[in-house]
Amino acid sequence: MAVLLRPLAGDAAAPLSFQRSLNKYSCRTSFPSPSNISRRFITFAVVKRSPKRLKYSSPRFTKEDGLLYVEVDPWGADTWKLDPIVELLKQGAVGVIPTDTVYAIACDLRNNSAIERLRSVKSPKENEWILDPVVIADVYGPEGLDFVVAAGTRVADPSTVVDMTGSLPRIIRQGKGPKQPWMVVEDEEDSPGK
Repeated sequence: MAVLLRPLAGDAAAPLSFQRSLNKYSCRTSFPSPSNISRRFITFAVVKRSPKRLKYSSPRFTKEDGLLYVEVDPWGADTWKLDPIVELLKQGAVGVIPTDTVYAIACDLRNNSAIERLRSVKSPKENEWILDPVVIADVYGPEGLDFVVAAGTRVADPSTVVDMTGSLPRIIRQGKGPKQPWMVVEDEEDSPGK
């Protein structure tokens, strides 16, 4: 609820520019109106419709062949779309979610049947990586996935890789960040003059 104070004097009381999104706050309590209060300021109590309510006007998710596919904003602006995913996880669902580095197959760790489904879906093998959610859905969907959350393509900034195992830190790959004085570049250390 928002409270709006406006000075009202004759024609100066212009209508609100966002009046369509406002509803008068109905209050069943009546307050006595003292006669000695100036009519110069009038308090309006209004309720503005939340823009987040507009989320219900667009499709929340699609369900194709029994698989729930949810597209979300990579920056988390529409986390409300994940509500059905949370409910599915609570019910023992298995699905694909984005992490900071790769996509992961996920389930509720408190649900033994969900853990068994995840194990049977993933069929863990040595030296096997699963990265693409579309491939995961295509390959593993018929075996029991319930949802896929796609956060879009996220291009990472180049990162600097520093080997900290030796006596001096060595830059293996220079990324976006600046070279710090304590870092030794691999080429400088390996040069014949050293």
